[in-house]
Amino acid sequence: MKKVILLTSFGTSERKGIENSIDPIERDINKAFPDYRVIKVFTSRHIREKLLLKYDIQVHSLEGALKRIYKDGAEEVIILPLHLIRGKEQDNIEEIAESYKDKFNSMIIAEPLLSLDKHSGLSKMDDIIEKVISIKPKNEPILFIGHGIKNTCDLPFMLLRKELKKRNIKGIYFATLAGNPTFHEIVEELKKDSVKSLTVTSFLIVSGYHAKVDIFGESKESWCSKLELNGFKVNKQDISLGERYEFREIYLKSLIKILDK
Repeated sequence: MKKVILLTSFGTSERKGIENSIDPIERDINKAFPDYRVIKVFTSRHIREKLLLKYDIQVHSLEGALKRIYKDGAEEVIILPLHLIRGKEQDNIEEIAESYKDKFNSMIIAEPLLSLDKHSGLSKMDDIIEKVISIKPKNEPILFIGHGIKNTCDLPFMLLRKELKKRNIKGIYFATLAGNPTFHEIVEELKKDSVKSLTVTSFLIVSGYHAKVDIFGESKESWCSKLELNGFKVNKQDISLGERYEFREIYLKSLIKILDK
């Protein structure tokens, strides 16, 4: 095919993570855009090598995929990143893509899910809030835990929290493993709001190591364990964003907007 979508993520070394979280996004895109060839790309060399050794699964690097589709005669390329926040990963994608853009008639790199618009707000704010509201249990608060970026303010998560308060939407909380809001900040907020019981779920595209160990793990260091030690009744909901059609739909809408331009 002359038109290609490169579904690009850091990757996961767990087969179930691919099958449950990334493959559904790929299937949805294939169904919605039958004129496009969809290729899965993992940017982590370590993960690609581990998959090959462990499961004999071969996944392209971004550079490898670009070389392959150029050789195959592709003319139009869309790179769709699956990471959530603009950071080093997005910078690396853009750097690699830059050296190949002249080889195709067009190349578009989509923005991450939690990207900022020209007014320094979240470009997909309305979509994201609509989806998290639809996921929230009817009679219980929900805490979404993302990865975050160490040593940054994690502005997108802060903007989400601010917008929820502005719209007077209660019972939906966000925190991050490596950035802000931190565990201690979210515990203070939950106690301030007199929360006794809550659902905990991940705000990660793939339910991989971070979800299994850092969020839902049985050790006393996992977030669920620490929340219980702080007196909360925790209902675990180990479901990734990639497993939720509500969030996969946002990626489909992003592609539609790109193609309508």
